[in-house]
Amino acid sequence: MLAESFGLGEIRECHFLSTGLMNGNWRLETTQGAFALKRIMDVPLPLARRNLAVLAELADVDVPVERPLVSATGETVAEIAGRGYSLVPWTEDSHQPGTALALDQVTDLGFLLGQIHQNLNDVRTARLLPPVRSM
Repeated sequence: MLAESFGLGEIRECHFLSTGLMNGNWRLETTQGAFALKRIMDVPLPLARRNLAVLAELADVDVPVERPLVSATGETVAEIAGRGYSLVPWTEDSHQPGTALALDQVTDLGFLLGQIHQNLNDVRTARLLPPVRSM
């Protein structure tokens, strides 16, 4: 059912990723490529949809993030049997704890975080987010 929702073709392999923090995560190998599948458990589905829309906006302005796939119904979250799922293309790499990063990697990460924050203030993205509250 999920493969049809997102047009993945035949699922050849499915591996559960035990290192996810808050959601169920899998790596899918399909006839259309490799994808990261997330069963959304940490936020309500409307908030997940909003977050995925922000991710797509960041991809539109060339922030190096993967664009969420859109289902046949135009949604970034597919609801199947009462659960929500999202998909992004798989990125080959490995998660590095912050203490394992070299100084040049920390610099690159800081630059990326700056790009993200700058673009979150952009008018296109800001329309998707609630206003910032003063402290």
